[in-house]
This record gives sequence, structure tokens and C-alpha cells, in this order.
Amino acid sequence: MFTDPSSQAKTRMRGSLPLSYRPPNAVERSAANIRNMRTDPRGSKTPLRPDTIRRGTYPGRSRRNRPPSIAEGWVEMPWSIRILRAFLGITFVFAGVQKFLDPNFFRAGGGDYIGTQLAGFATGTPAAPLMRVLGHAPVLTGIAIALVEIAVGLGTLAGIGMLAASVVGFAVNATLWLSATWHTHPYFLGSDSIYALAWLALAAGIVEVERARRGRVAGPIERIDGISRREFARGSLIAAVAVALGVATKALAAPASSTGLGTLADPTRRSAARSSASGSPATPTTAP
Repeated sequence: MFTDPSSQAKTRMRGSLPLSYRPPNAVERSAANIRNMRTDPRGSKTPLRPDTIRRGTYPGRSRRNRPPSIAEGWVEMPWSIRILRAFLGITFVFAGVQKFLDPNFFRAGGGDYIGTQLAGFATGTPAAPLMRVLGHAPVLTGIAIALVEIAVGLGTLAGIGMLAASVVGFAVNATLWLSATWHTHPYFLGSDSIYALAWLALAAGIVEVERARRGRVAGPIERIDGISRREFARGSLIAAVAVALGVATKALAAPASSTGLGTLADPTRRSAARSSASGSPATPTTAP
């Protein structure tokens, strides 16, 4: 009797299995694997559901895609970026601490009072509308500026949210450039413009280091969505240290006197701000 060769091949492949045998589908295989993992002592791990994976930790996430430690963040940067990062971080921490150390910065009527500075910066500058709004709560504005400067400096030095710190630092100095040093001529005598560009250069360096480490640069939405619990805790620690440092330095502040420490502007800009606020012309000054 003639037999189909293809049916003989199927019979040989199946061996002793009955012809009615049906291979398990994907659902049955998954259920069998879970049963084996629960009964087999070698499979002690229970598989995680996709919705139970912790934010910021992805399956198969390689080491190069994880946020570097503080030491690794410094080592992987070129020396040019290290020097710029150290200078900007130390300068911003020092600037914020100085504001708390100067009792006249928060005292109405003092020579370095923040309210007097804001009133002077609101005269004939592009940032005048913002200065007028901030002038309604000068003490709160001064405290916020000092805390932001300390937090930005600490974050830059510790490598916590460095790109965000660079953007905030650029925003602070760009605002001061459009207000405090707007009337400084020639423009290169004002320090805020070069500080703003320095923050931009640091941000560009951070992006290039990230591209070299990960092969790409994460977008803003991906950065926010990928914040891990550890990164959130580190950011909260920076904020807490900034507040604690501000409170400690304010407690150690000297009695009210004309110290000139906690000002937004240098002496040249302070004299111009006070003259603008009082309506009298400022005395021209020259840079050393």
C-alpha cells in the first residue's frame, strides 16, 4: 500500500506521541514555568509583573545607563569641565552663605538691604517687571535666592542633578545680567554675563559626558520619569542641607553693620542700584 512520505516523516518526528498531541500555547507555557519556579528550589525568584518594577530601574539596564556616583562623576569629566564645575559650585555656595551672614541684607534701611537693590534693579532694565513683583516681598525673595544659590552650588559639587543645577544657575545669572549689570558699560565689566555663559558651557560639557557614557542624551520627560528613589533621596538631601546651612549661617551672623557681604551685586552695581532707587545719578566707576 502506498504511503505518503510526508506522513511518515511526521510520524518519525513525533516518535511515540499520539497523533492528537497539541503543543502548549504561550499561556500554558507561562503557567507551567511559574509552577516550576514555585516548586523547584532552584527557581526561588518569583517573576515580577511589569507594573511592579520600580521607577528608574529597568530590566537589563546596564551600568553605563545608571547615574554615576560622586567620585565617578568627577573622574569621567575632562579637566576643563572639572575646573569650571568646581569654581561655579564653590562660588554659588559662598554667595548664598554670604547673604545669610550679612545682617543688613534682610534689614530694611540697611545699605545692602535686598529691597533697596530690587528697587534699583527695576529702573530701566529688561527685567524691571520681574524686579517689581519680587520687590513686594523682598525678604522672602532674598531668602529664596540665597537658598537656591546654596542648593545649586551643592548639587554641582556633589553631582546631583547637575544639568538641572546648570540650567537654574544660568537662569539666576541671566536674570542678574538683565537687571543688576544691565547699565554696566562696557558690558564685559559686568560679571553676570560671563557667569551665565559659564553655566551654559558646563551644561554643554555635562551633555557631552552623558552622550559618551550612554551613547545618547535623555530627554526631559525621560529624565523626570526615570528618577529613581535613590536620586530623589539625594536631591532631597541637597535641599535639606541647603536649608540647614542657611539657618546655621544666619544664626552665626554678626550684628547689623555695613558689612557688604550679602549683596546681589558688586560694589559698582550696588552704588548704581542705590542711586537709581533714590533718583540721583550714579557716580561713574572704573574696574580695577
